[in-house]
Amino acid sequence: MLSESAPTAFGMTRSEFNKDPFLSYSRSLHDYTLRLWTESRRVAEEEARNKATHRDVGDASRWRKQPETCSPQSQRSTAHN
Repeated sequence: MLSESAPTAFGMTRSEFNKDPFLSYSRSLHDYTLRLWTESRRVAEEEARNKATHRDVGDASRWRKQPETCSPQSQRSTAHN
């Protein structure tokens, strides 16, 4: 981490940067917004994974539940033989 006397990107020392109320507020707001955004992305990605998993399970169960009857066209083709 930077020492108190090390200059920041703005040409200020760390202690001067921390004393400026606008810069402190700006940094706090940025950090807060970044945490909210990160959490919302995590939740969205988790929901997408759950939806994909649920859809895959639903597709597999739908295939298993279909009756194994022949279609009318296949019955007609066997009746002519």
